[in-house]
Amino acid sequence: MYDFKEIEEETLKFWEQKKIFEKLRKKNKGKKKWSFIDGPLTANNPMGVHHAWGRTYKDLFHRFKAMQGHEMRYQNGFDCQGLWIEREEEKSLGLKSKGDIEKFGILNFVKACKKRVEKFSNVQTEQSIRLGMWMDWDNSYYTNTDKNNLHNWFLLKKYFDEGLLYKGHDVVPWCSRCGTASSKHDIVTEGYKEITHETIYVEYPIKGRKNEFLLVWTTTPWTLPGNVAVAVDAEKDYVAASGEVKGNIYYLFKSVAEKLGLKIERIVKGQKLVGLEYESPFDELPRVKEALGDYNHRVVAADGKAIVISDEEGTGMVHIAPGQGSEDFMLGKKLKLPVIELINEGANYLDGMGEFSDKNAKKNPGLIFDYLKNTDDGKYFFDKVSYRHRYPHCWRCGEELVFRLVDEWYLGSKDMKDKLINENKKIKWFPEYGKIRQEDWFKNMGDWLISRKRYYGLPLPIWECECGETEVFGSLKELRKRAIDKKKIDKLPEIHRPWIDDIKIKCRKCKKEVRRVKDVGDAWLDAGIVPFSTLNYLKDKKNWQKWFPADLISENMPGQYRGWFNALFWASEAIIGKAPFKSVFGYETLKDEKGEEMHKSKGNAIWFDDAVEQTGADTIRLLYCLQDPSQELRFGFNVVKEPRNNLNILYNLGRLIENSGKTKIKAVEDKWILSRLNSLIKTVTEELENLHPHLATRALKDFWLNDFSRNYIKFIRDRLSKEDKAAKFVMKEVYLTLIKLCAPVIPFLTEKVWQKLREKKIVKEESVHLTSWPKVESGKINKKLEGDFESVLQIIEKGLGQRDKIHIGLKWPLQSIDITTNFDIDKKFYEIIKSQLNVKEIFLDKIVQKIAGEFDIKLDTEMTPELEAEGYARELSRQIQSFRKKLGLEKKDKVATYVIVDDEFKNILEKQKKFIKERTNSKKLEFVTTGKERFKNKTDFKIKDKKGWISIVKL
Repeated sequence: MYDFKEIEEETLKFWEQKKIFEKLRKKNKGKKKWSFIDGPLTANNPMGVHHAWGRTYKDLFHRFKAMQGHEMRYQNGFDCQGLWIEREEEKSLGLKSKGDIEKFGILNFVKACKKRVEKFSNVQTEQSIRLGMWMDWDNSYYTNTDKNNLHNWFLLKKYFDEGLLYKGHDVVPWCSRCGTASSKHDIVTEGYKEITHETIYVEYPIKGRKNEFLLVWTTTPWTLPGNVAVAVDAEKDYVAASGEVKGNIYYLFKSVAEKLGLKIERIVKGQKLVGLEYESPFDELPRVKEALGDYNHRVVAADGKAIVISDEEGTGMVHIAPGQGSEDFMLGKKLKLPVIELINEGANYLDGMGEFSDKNAKKNPGLIFDYLKNTDDGKYFFDKVSYRHRYPHCWRCGEELVFRLVDEWYLGSKDMKDKLINENKKIKWFPEYGKIRQEDWFKNMGDWLISRKRYYGLPLPIWECECGETEVFGSLKELRKRAIDKKKIDKLPEIHRPWIDDIKIKCRKCKKEVRRVKDVGDAWLDAGIVPFSTLNYLKDKKNWQKWFPADLISENMPGQYRGWFNALFWASEAIIGKAPFKSVFGYETLKDEKGEEMHKSKGNAIWFDDAVEQTGADTIRLLYCLQDPSQELRFGFNVVKEPRNNLNILYNLGRLIENSGKTKIKAVEDKWILSRLNSLIKTVTEELENLHPHLATRALKDFWLNDFSRNYIKFIRDRLSKEDKAAKFVMKEVYLTLIKLCAPVIPFLTEKVWQKLREKKIVKEESVHLTSWPKVESGKINKKLEGDFESVLQIIEKGLGQRDKIHIGLKWPLQSIDITTNFDIDKKFYEIIKSQLNVKEIFLDKIVQKIAGEFDIKLDTEMTPELEAEGYARELSRQIQSFRKKLGLEKKDKVATYVIVDDEFKNILEKQKKFIKERTNSKKLEFVTTGKERFKNKTDFKIKDKKGWISIVKL
């Protein structure tokens, strides 16, 4: 077994000392370009094994294209600002909230975030290098740079000029811990978790009807003070049902009434309920009373768009709180319903909420339950139940989200949808379902909420006056013209808070001083602009045109339809009207061996450093490349055992390779393996070009495990022992080509093998990664021969299976095999079948059968004295060879071999003396029956019922 750690560390040193990567770039400079845009890795922690999966693919495609002779940029990217960075640094600093950050100081916090990025981008660089990834590390891009921010300013100005950037007043998902909005894009992607909540049935008294109530169920009791209406489906049937305890009449769906044990009194059409007015227990709270004015709570008809009444959950009566629900707000806007704001950015109830004021709405659900139970003898309270459901959480910190009415900045999607859909149609996707999912997202997406009320992120270039006048700046030059103190522009240390917050302009309309809005941008904006910022679009369009659009991008699938892929499409469509890439290669989610998501808190997360230390980079890479990217990958230390064993086989094959000159190819097995090799080159090349690395890698593995090691080398074993030049030449050519094909997948092992072959003067190139990608010699492909060999291999496999069943080992020859078949077996294959099954004769019975390719075989198992003697000879030869190896003798060493046995066994072996002598490369072979004490260097053996000793003396 090869020492992966030693080999990989040696290889890294070799690459660095000999500047192999630099030589590769020099070799390909000026040749046809292949462009790749790297999806930035968030520089906030060391890499996990899931990061290594994606980075393996990126390196694989780069190495493949480099061996094909393409010039590339090799630019790695780091995601360096936004809430992910902030959240991790908050943990490091022990900060719990935005209040803590502002006490710590925005400047100090921004500097700490920047330091974190510097630290972990360095860590991730070293880890990526350890994975075997080749990138121009000194030219990595960072999304927190002025260049990246200014390209986004240019983009946002373009959105604004086209009427796409606007300020919206809407109910949005809100994280009370982070104190900022969360885009619907984010929570649809990763934000939902299974959680149990205490939910409540509320009975609202209908005005003017004694003891009649609307029965409403809600999973968010904290929003009940914001209720202004109850929605029903006007087209559906409801029932009036009575309860035994209170004697009340409740309106709800029949199925729910039955589940709650209520008695059905009559059926009522939903339309008949519309317009009914009802009482709410919170109407006397000052804030609620003021918001309602002279409005009365009433039943409204659901519109079937914003609000859809479900038959599967709830009572059919939907609680509408326009200030606490996005869909509620949409319906309320349509029906001109009042809006009651309940909470602040920390999810605490606002002033004017009576006993609720300043108390946290999410963390104190008992407040509402107790209030309902204690108001008017509990006439509003029906029941409380536990309910498990999917609920949105902040995908950065894990806090349960609330919905809050706020002012935020949006990008309008209406004018973009068709354009984005059309561009997506032009893209090559793998997996192919990615194209469909991306289109579905574009069809159904809403406007993009891009503002975040945070600190370390893209400062939105928006200066908004209290009079309503708004200016958006696309560059520092534009801002400088309007800045009151131009020196502050010149002295800006970087385009971030808090420095940018000090730049003021004079309002064009009212002449007042105006500050920038404090919001920073959604981090997806940072990553979405990189096809322009990394190529310096604003200052060097000539260079940008050389590399744009990218031939390929690659990233994890589940989140990127609404994340990076989405942001890339938006930015490029807005700037130049076309997609920034030609192809997308995506991959699914990595989980643990049990199929569970990896989390540090669960204790099942595996960090990259631990994985590479225990298994080696090539083992991990092979596992990743064998995986179907369209399926989730299960990773663990048991899963990597098989890839590790497969690598050992490939590595050990190198020991058999010797230098040999070109010679004429005659043997059928040589022609077969060369045909299979060229078919392999064709398959691997096509599959990689078609973005199917798993199919390419599986073909490689199958070739080295089966065609090459399990079959071809067994076929030529006797020829190799006889120093057959053709066999040695073919084996060398096949192995060298195989190593080149494997190099992009497993760069360390292939390099180590290559260097060993260089030491033997078998290859000349300084590195396998400086060689050219193998080309198909189509004249050597013989599909008929490959098909014939498939039949031969099936016969051999079935014959070996029968030997196992009858417990006769392969060393023991059999007289014959009868093959009954409906397909032809050319006699040129007879010798292969005989040698592989160790039989003397083949009898072929050709018959007509219904299923093509069917065959039966029968082995003649009678063991004659002659066959038995040959079997003893073969087994003895194996044990002599094993002893030679144990003594450290090489094949070239001449030896005298003594076999000490009894007279009976000697007589049997004497007939096989020539065979044993040649098999064991013994210059002298002697069978002796006495005086074993005089032989010092010996070992005992046993073959069936025969015993003896072997002694070997080097001559």
